[in-house]
Amino acid sequence: MAKLNKTKRPIFLYVSLVLFILLLISMQFSSDLYGRYFSTANNADGARVASFEVGDGFKQSYSEQIFVTVQPKQQIRLEFTVQNKSEVAVNYSISAINTTNNLPIKFTVFKVNTSTNELEEFNGQLSPAQTHLLALVVDWSVAPGDPNYDYLTSPEHANKIDLVNLTVTVEQID
Repeated sequence: MAKLNKTKRPIFLYVSLVLFILLLISMQFSSDLYGRYFSTANNADGARVASFEVGDGFKQSYSEQIFVTVQPKQQIRLEFTVQNKSEVAVNYSISAINTTNNLPIKFTVFKVNTSTNELEEFNGQLSPAQTHLLALVVDWSVAPGDPNYDYLTSPEHANKIDLVNLTVTVEQID
């Protein structure tokens, strides 16, 4: 009688099982690679940038020279507006800088209360589409004892001018 070789069958079964496992693993890796190139997504979101404009078209800073006629012991008030035309709230600051310092003049910026016409401190914050009426107060009211007091009657300040830069700086609030 012929002998049966029992070792061939389990080796063929083990090799087939190993090849099947390798096939499953390779399918997993190939599907990941295939998915990278052929995946699609739909998105319906959109974004829009809010407009940012304050005053007459200036974006961050605005500076203007002001011509004022003031006499000793006089105080004058110049009114101007800061209008927020943007879609976001803004902080702003105002500085009045005397660049030549020829005259003993003080400059102060106040917010004008539109109902009482009185001057108030301002916080420098504007909501969208809001307008503030502000006043620049130019003051040459020098008191006795001040070093500039004696010069009020002398011709030393005659025909002198000062150059004042009024600068509005604006910043968007997050």
